[in-house]
Amino acid sequence: QQALYAGLKFPLVVLGSGLICLPSFYVFQCLSGARLSMMQALASILVMTTAAGLILFGSAPISWFFTLSSEAGSWRFLAFLHVVVVLSALAFGIHLLARMRHFLEYRGEGFCSGRVLMFWNVLFLLVVNG
Repeated sequence: QQALYAGLKFPLVVLGSGLICLPSFYVFQCLSGARLSMMQALASILVMTTAAGLILFGSAPISWFFTLSSEAGSWRFLAFLHVVVVLSALAFGIHLLARMRHFLEYRGEGFCSGRVLMFWNVLFLLVVNG
């Protein structure tokens, strides 16, 4: 039951962190000269967090299987497995946001620079871990 709860909790934490960081994402976009509306910024954040949440949700059965089949003394392996799954999901979401930036640049639409996006990604990861 605890593993099921944790499997559902992490996607919600990622989504909540994205919504908490939405105003800073929008402000960074505006300050860097991007022409995104608040709804487009929200859509960008939702794409990133939804992708990460789907990876987490899809990995929940794997984590659940290892949690049930591992011995009591293997908590280090389980912690490592869960950290790898969470970091992989977040990396996929952040990579998708970076690809979205490249696509919008290709179309000639404004989006923040890579450095600004990287700074915001660090801020987002701090909120997720907080």
